[in-house]
Amino acid sequence: GEAVTDGGGGGAAAAGSGATDTSAELEAEIASRVAEAEAEPIFSLIGHSGPVYGVGWSRDDKFIISASQDGTARLWSVLQRACIVRYHAHTTACWSVCFCPVGAYFATTGADRTVRFWAVSQRSPLRVLMGHASDATCATFHPAGAILASGGDDAAVRIWDLSGAKCLRLLVAAGHAAAVRALAFSPGGAQLCSAGDDRAVLLWDLPSAAVLRRFRLHTKPVWTVGFSADGAQLVSAGPDCMVGVWDVCGMVEGAPPATAPPASAAAGDAAAGATGDAAGLDASVGGAGEAEGADGDALADPRLVQVIFTKFTPVVAAAYSRTNVLYVGGAFCPPEGYKERMVKQKRGGRPGNKG
Repeated sequence: GEAVTDGGGGGAAAAGSGATDTSAELEAEIASRVAEAEAEPIFSLIGHSGPVYGVGWSRDDKFIISASQDGTARLWSVLQRACIVRYHAHTTACWSVCFCPVGAYFATTGADRTVRFWAVSQRSPLRVLMGHASDATCATFHPAGAILASGGDDAAVRIWDLSGAKCLRLLVAAGHAAAVRALAFSPGGAQLCSAGDDRAVLLWDLPSAAVLRRFRLHTKPVWTVGFSADGAQLVSAGPDCMVGVWDVCGMVEGAPPATAPPASAAAGDAAAGATGDAAGLDASVGGAGEAEGADGDALADPRLVQVIFTKFTPVVAAAYSRTNVLYVGGAFCPPEGYKERMVKQKRGGRPGNKG
């Protein structure tokens, strides 16, 4: 759509890692309310002349940044409910945007193959990072803020030093076989998760640029990934209406240590780290074979904690809150006649009966 909507309560709480403080109780209450009723948007922000492909919140929750096919990024004031700055971000479509966790900065990616680093107070980018051979599709900041990771249609993941505008790492060996759509740093910053059109979810070790683990579950491209606040869980989701929750304890810096993982899990981690799981890569790019893997081998992965089925909702965003509550969002896309059948069922009638 061409509007940015603040759906305060419009998402759905799917799962949590468990927190016991007051804020966790409050968040659980909000999640319960969301699950019980359809929430209406608080307000809509209209200004882009094309579809909106990405949004991000500032650290203080006072501002929203959005990216659009019209090539611009817009900074919105939540208090004023209006656009306060428009940035001419890219010469073509602007695919994604994200706020920096440190300072008043943000980054954008675009179809012009560039990644751009901005200060909120300036209308021109501080850095223009060039290196992707095709569209730059996504980006995310390191928790320290001085490093940026980007992914592209060229199936490459690049790690950038923002102070010198240099590419520190090019993650392609045993990596993705198709476009990269989602990136997320671990809370400690030593690991990076990437996912994309090859349906693979990869966990990278940044110091060695090696693949620690290749997770296979999804039967369609993966659009979003994220770590829990304590680094113990990893979530992946996409248009296949499945949300995968993975146990990464003992694999991610700062996460709780693993408690005697099954031998098969340890062996799988070692194989993935040593060989890049080349066999897994072949399977993940396959057609019908991948669907069979999702039903069998993937569901038997000891690191797979839970699979949440969203029925007719392709998931475009999934994120953990500061108290480890998992929220996922997407558009409800039921098949033709679904609503009518549901109405008949609620009235006690049977689908197919007339009247």
